[in-house]
This record gives sequence, structure tokens and C-alpha cells, in this order.
Amino acid sequence: MKAPEPRHWVVLGSDAQRRIGVKPDQLRAEFEAGRELALSTDFPGAAANAVL
Repeated sequence: MKAPEPRHWVVLGSDAQRRIGVKPDQLRAEFEAGRELALSTDFPGAAANAVL
């Protein structure tokens, strides 16, 4: 199989695709659950001068 850009790894099978897809969802949920705590730790005025 030729692809325009070779992939580092290839997921084979619907079970593997589904199982691998769950991990990013779990990470996103964990990330969002800590949002308020993370934002509450900002140094006053730091967000206005953020580089990113």
C-alpha cells in the first residue's frame, strides 16, 4: 500500500481502532477536569503577557 505520507505505525482492525481511539478521549476528559484548578494557579496578570 502506498500512501502520500508514510505513517509511523498503522492500526489494523476495527477493534484496535476503537480501543486506541478511547485513550485520547480519556486524556481529554482528564485534561478538562483539571481546567479550573490549572487556571486558578495563574500568577496575577500573567495571562495578559503569555507568549503562546
